[in-house]
Amino acid sequence: MSNDRPELNTATDSESTTGNLEETIRHLEEDLEEEREKRWSYQYKLKQIEKELQKHGLSADDVVDGKTDPSKLQKLQVESCNRTRLEWRDFPLGVLPDAVQKHSKAQAEAMCVDPSMIAVPSLVVLSAAIGNSRHIRVKSNWTEPATLWEMIIQASGALKSPAQEKALAPVFRKEKALKKKWERELARWEEKDSDERSQRPTRERRLVNDATVESVALLHSDHPRGLLLYRDELAGWLGSFNQYNKGDSDLQKWMEFYGSRPVQVDRKSSDRPAIFIEHPSVSVIGTIQPEVLEDRLDALHFQSGFVARTLLCEPPERPRRFNDHSVTKEAKEEYHNLVGRLYSLVMPDRDEMTIDKDLSLNGEAREVYSEFFDECERLKEKLRSGPLRALVSKNQAIGARLSLILQLCEDPDSSEIGRDAAIGGTTLARWFRHEAARIYQRHGFNERGVSQERRRAKKLPSGTFGVETIQEVWDCAQRTAYNVRDRLMEEGLLEKEGHGKYRSLIAEGETDPFEHFAP
Repeated sequence: MSNDRPELNTATDSESTTGNLEETIRHLEEDLEEEREKRWSYQYKLKQIEKELQKHGLSADDVVDGKTDPSKLQKLQVESCNRTRLEWRDFPLGVLPDAVQKHSKAQAEAMCVDPSMIAVPSLVVLSAAIGNSRHIRVKSNWTEPATLWEMIIQASGALKSPAQEKALAPVFRKEKALKKKWERELARWEEKDSDERSQRPTRERRLVNDATVESVALLHSDHPRGLLLYRDELAGWLGSFNQYNKGDSDLQKWMEFYGSRPVQVDRKSSDRPAIFIEHPSVSVIGTIQPEVLEDRLDALHFQSGFVARTLLCEPPERPRRFNDHSVTKEAKEEYHNLVGRLYSLVMPDRDEMTIDKDLSLNGEAREVYSEFFDECERLKEKLRSGPLRALVSKNQAIGARLSLILQLCEDPDSSEIGRDAAIGGTTLARWFRHEAARIYQRHGFNERGVSQERRRAKKLPSGTFGVETIQEVWDCAQRTAYNVRDRLMEEGLLEKEGHGKYRSLIAEGETDPFEHFAP
């Protein structure tokens, strides 16, 4: 792209006006034509430009000879004025355990960051501390583990890594204590004569940094309680799912880790050629930069439901000023002690038919959760198949998992989920649902999981038209156009109006999906 051109404003927030929308698209048109004429770095740069066009409802096919169809541009300008804009909402700190509230607020004030940057990863730390020790029994045939995945999205220099480390401090302390314990045991073992030695001591682990499926599975097989994967930058983890041949398989195994479904990993090693984990539990915590997230997430991540399972958080960056705020020893210790109590929960035998330690919803909690579940179902009915609908679907399980975590923080000896925990868990789930939708809108993610067929079908005109219009939009032979027509009708995107005449169901029925996430 030309270096003398001002940097494009890729944000799609409410401050964007019709004027700068037109200017942005004009720059994108010029960039597209410029890259089309180049051979070097063609594919990567073209992909980036196409993603930016996609945010504004355009594709590379809409730009011909460096210009977008004026009627298309005018339509986009009208839609830009009428479109619902989702705004940042403050994180609901009030529903968190007192120790997490106090610690998150104190750390945020001292660092000049939004409290969500400490509170959200703290929830994942709590989930990892619980691990497989407790699940929630939503119904007799539906249980959920405490496992959570989160992703803090912030630009470089926004203190996202230091903030996460504050939340992770109890895990680091636990890992350090386990390492020292192992070193003492190993030293005593090595002091013994070879004929007196029992099996070599193994080191207990709670934290893992290597994100490969094989490494996680190997470690998890020796630690049935579960693990916490911490990656300061999650770009490599996301990128591994795009690797030829292996990425798809790895992504499926990670989904099994999340869902606590049996997973088997085959290895080339002769000592342990296959690893089987019946009840996996791997929570994930990490950060990523906005532009890297846009580059790494593709249709595979959305169509598989991977992104829908992840708690996304992109808080506003706060102005940093030197201050004298400090975090008291009491605030740190209360948070550390809470995490420690959850790590102390006794692991049940998950090979039994029923697990007495798992928690069910009591009567009042069931009413609260039922209302939340039905709310999600009503929202799903308003959304077409795609990333937003998948987000709402997975949000139901997230509400249950968060309720479990809050209940065990309140009372680690609980045998059931109470009303307050259900209210807190579903409140958090609603916040994460809105925040994810806001991020989808901000970065143009709602179209990532949409098929090419549906994307092209959006270009069909309103009113009736013939097969020749389909042939023109798809730029194909007449025989192919008839095949396209049949596929569109099978998918419910097209209906017959008369002999040789058709009507697009997308052109008439498509509304702004984000309006359903507004207050």
